[in-house]
Amino acid sequence: MHAVKRLWHRLARLANPPLLIVEMTATGVRCTRGTPPAAWLADCADVAESFGLTRGQLDVVLFAGRWQLRFSPELPRACHQRFRNVFGVHQQNLQPPRRR
Repeated sequence: MHAVKRLWHRLARLANPPLLIVEMTATGVRCTRGTPPAAWLADCADVAESFGLTRGQLDVVLFAGRWQLRFSPELPRACHQRFRNVFGVHQQNLQPPRRR
């Protein structure tokens, strides 16, 4: 089942590429695409630490004219709302990456 979720996540990324990508690793949280505010990354790191997350990705996508979060299968449902709350606080300060 996990392989199906992983495949679904990859296909969703191809259909609607993320504007920002935040990656959770064992060493912490880092942004691999875009330049979000440092305060948002720090808050995401706090959420990841409180849930003990060592793997996973959080994508910010533009869908139906508004920014939304897309979660990788490694992130448990229990943490989704906490990430949405943090995103809502910092959303006005986020800048999408420049497109070439």
